[in-house]
Amino acid sequence: MVNARAIARVGVLVGGFTLGAAFASTPGTASADSSDWLSSVDSVLSGVAVPADTPTSPLDIQISINGTDLFSTTDNEATATSGQGDLAIAYGDGASATATGAGTGNYALADGVDTIAKITGGNYNIAEVYDPDGTLGSVADAGTNSTAAGDYDLADIFGVDGATASAQGADYAYAIVNLVDSQSGNAETIGGFLSELIALF
Repeated sequence: MVNARAIARVGVLVGGFTLGAAFASTPGTASADSSDWLSSVDSVLSGVAVPADTPTSPLDIQISINGTDLFSTTDNEATATSGQGDLAIAYGDGASATATGAGTGNYALADGVDTIAKITGGNYNIAEVYDPDGTLGSVADAGTNSTAAGDYDLADIFGVDGATASAQGADYAYAIVNLVDSQSGNAETIGGFLSELIALF
């Protein structure tokens, strides 16, 4: 078993050597007056370059919680919209995540260029697209559709470019698309969502 106390001691020792080397390599840090220690710290830190405050590219991420956007929409190519009790996260150029409509506890994640994760009602639904290297954009829909409500639905796309997953209009519906296999159905009637989910991996 690894001795955590020994690892901590080595970490403190390395940190001390690093700090000592930084002070020793900075000219003019020796001082006989112990009350002027702040000038030594100031001389060490004065050589640190401060990064520019202006970003080189627009921020392509948006997070919306309970209907409130966390980032500015100016020059932001990602959009996220949520309702009360919902969370939507969009990351990537043109990504869109929506968790709105009647219901609560919904989660939409769109990660990738032109990806869409959409929930338009129902309770505790999940719509996820994770395709950060894709270029075509994928679409995941969960929850309520135009004809019926849906609760506890899962629409998930993992690493597949240009795919569609729709789990709507029924309780416990799921649609999962990944690089290996695709599954869809209703966890109440198929004999167990967990066994179907495990079969994917």
